[in-house]
Amino acid sequence: MTFKSAFIFVAQCIVLKHRSENHAVVKKQLVNNQVDWRKVIWIASNEMVFPSLYLQLKQNSLLDYIPDTIENYLQSVYLLNKSRNELIMKQVVSVNNYLLKHKISPIFMKGVGCLADGLYSDIGERMIGDIDVLVPDSEFFATIKLLKKKDYYCNEPLIELPIQYIKHYPRLMNKKKIAAIEVHRVPVNLQYVKKLSGQEMVSQSIKSKFPPFCSVPNDIHKLLQNYIHSQLSNGGNKYGKLFLRDVIDFFLLKQRIHINSDCLLHPVFSKIERYNRIINELIYGNITWFKKDGSCFILRLRLIINLKYRYWSTINCLIIYLCDRASMYFRIFYLGLINNQIRQKIVVCLTKKAWYRSHFYSYTVFFRKIRS
Repeated sequence: MTFKSAFIFVAQCIVLKHRSENHAVVKKQLVNNQVDWRKVIWIASNEMVFPSLYLQLKQNSLLDYIPDTIENYLQSVYLLNKSRNELIMKQVVSVNNYLLKHKISPIFMKGVGCLADGLYSDIGERMIGDIDVLVPDSEFFATIKLLKKKDYYCNEPLIELPIQYIKHYPRLMNKKKIAAIEVHRVPVNLQYVKKLSGQEMVSQSIKSKFPPFCSVPNDIHKLLQNYIHSQLSNGGNKYGKLFLRDVIDFFLLKQRIHINSDCLLHPVFSKIERYNRIINELIYGNITWFKKDGSCFILRLRLIINLKYRYWSTINCLIIYLCDRASMYFRIFYLGLINNQIRQKIVVCLTKKAWYRSHFYSYTVFFRKIRS
């Protein structure tokens, strides 16, 4: 089993419940002992879809065809994730009630928003990192102040910038809580705010369908944020990658969204449709070099090359990452030249050891990821 075929196998498994045609394909590979479990486990773990892989195999009565050691391992990870998510949702209830008490209405985004809104039928299926909270600009600093009163603290070096240059406050942790909180004033990176603004998401938010009945983005905004986060902010389009945790969120959202003419007028939706076609090709197992549909030719080509040639993928990612970093340094330097307040903050950062530690840690994380 090649890396490409293992990646497609995992992608087909995680949507088994919603695409019955995949059942026979997956079962055939399991029965014929064609699955390289080392590759499958590495991909599922790296792509953060481990619990989903287990749950879909279980719900489709396919666990009997996998080795007992693999089944036990998958089950243990799923149970740990389920336990963690239950604690996270209790934390969400506490944070939501606390902020509402002080007349602040937080919008819970990304993984927490998907779980609270019933996108997943099982609380243990989706892996979650942080609790992402969106508040309006007028409530941004008040929210942080209130959370700090509840023993949340920040370990990262603070750079006090004008609010228009801030996407989110550094992660707030609490020694008694399981997840960190990221307080956002905008839902996406600053360069993409015109595609999806914080004001737009807040004004059109909805109440979640399940406890804690908190405010979450509507499904159209979840879909837009998924695409912007995965393909633009995280460089999926640039690197030629699909991130399976984002893929399954997107796939499930598409199952319950009615795309009307108003949606199609949104400037991002033409790109989303191309992204959707690539996801469908991956899930259906028919992603090949050449297709009559040329609108997503470049993304398809990059994805296939990255899945087929792993060394090329590593070198390609490294070059693009370093070029992006160089561009970022130039942009910060330029802003420092034209804005005295930013220049002073840059000088302060450059005198702090904690800033260097945090900054170079991001390089360590990236290099570790592309080497794995």
